[in-house]
Amino acid sequence: MDTMEQLDLKIQSSSLNGVKLDSLGKFQDMTFQTLDGSRILKDMQNQQAQIKKEWDDREKTLKSIVKETFKLIEVEINYDSMQSFLKDRIKCNIDFEQSKKLDVLFFFQEPQINRLYYFKPNSKKLYLYHTDFHLKQKMLINIDFKIPVNFASVQTKSGRIFIAGGSKNDTESLNSCYELMGLSNQGIDEEMMEDGIKSNNQQANLSLKRKANMITGRESHSLVCLNAKFIFALGSRINKQSSTCETYDIQNDTWTKIASLNYGRYYCSACQFNKRFVYVIGGINKNGLITQIEKYDSFQNDSKWQVLELSTNSVWEGRYFCGSNQIGETKIIIFGGFSGSVMTSTSFELDVIAMEVKESIDTQLSKNDSFYQRQPLLGSDKLLYAIGYESNVIHVYADRWGLLLKDTINWKDTKKQ
Repeated sequence: MDTMEQLDLKIQSSSLNGVKLDSLGKFQDMTFQTLDGSRILKDMQNQQAQIKKEWDDREKTLKSIVKETFKLIEVEINYDSMQSFLKDRIKCNIDFEQSKKLDVLFFFQEPQINRLYYFKPNSKKLYLYHTDFHLKQKMLINIDFKIPVNFASVQTKSGRIFIAGGSKNDTESLNSCYELMGLSNQGIDEEMMEDGIKSNNQQANLSLKRKANMITGRESHSLVCLNAKFIFALGSRINKQSSTCETYDIQNDTWTKIASLNYGRYYCSACQFNKRFVYVIGGINKNGLITQIEKYDSFQNDSKWQVLELSTNSVWEGRYFCGSNQIGETKIIIFGGFSGSVMTSTSFELDVIAMEVKESIDTQLSKNDSFYQRQPLLGSDKLLYAIGYESNVIHVYADRWGLLLKDTINWKDTKKQ
């Protein structure tokens, strides 16, 4: 390039070797007598190579994150593994203890498994009903003992099933806790899709994995899961333990004692509400039916059980062996169970804001039934399903109760084990 007293480059504002250019491309406050074109070209090539390297590094990092994330997803996303995955990689000030109280960690939610289940006491049998496909299974669990009577069990939203407690003898209760292993999230294969009803070949792999023991032995108690993080164990038939409560940390496999109920009880129902509260409803003790409904706020430190002060318009008189579940932003439905020695079809709605329990003729069960040891399921289809303890039929709620067709609820047509 020829020597020039002033170079006028028509390029936009930029920087070259630390010398700033104005909008016309002229050097500010400086005039060069000579300019080496090869050096300029080399500098520009170096800058371009540096920018390309930065973008390549960013793309490589992004691809690595995406690949690792989807590798995790392909195996199975669950709340605990995703929290651990994020905690190891995100270096920022996050209160993960507080996040235990939430169902959502960042943008990840616990997946929904639409499956009803129940264990048969004094056996090794597990029964499943898949509401998405209207398919049922009867399966054997590979264990060297039988499911005890008066146990309690619970299923998380993502399909993990835990069973705890039960009767050891006439005066002692078990404190053992197990997780069901070997059951896939769907538990359905192509053969089942064709036949509709079958004893699945998974049964050879089903087992119960021993978890940490409860602090207190329990029987005829209730279990309820809150946000896939904690399981509440509430009450017991043995009088000295009837008001005691504790929580199980699923991730850390530890039990922690919490405040006792104001009214000791067993054969009660319990449900979570708005991913924050736990409600205990009904039950009995040595004095008879329990009419008091109690609430626990998991967001409060050292929370205590609060007895609801129901309005005078409430018609609630207590039930045991009943079922319960949240059905709206402010309501819990309470259904079935016993009033004294009489099994009922009565259904109530508890409004947690108005503090009122109402009975409606339109929301009665289609037949008398109880729901002891049977956890209801609010499916992805927004229908509430519950297997009756007395009848083994499947009740369905959508503004009013109904029953599934007989050919989908007759458990006797599964293969005998």
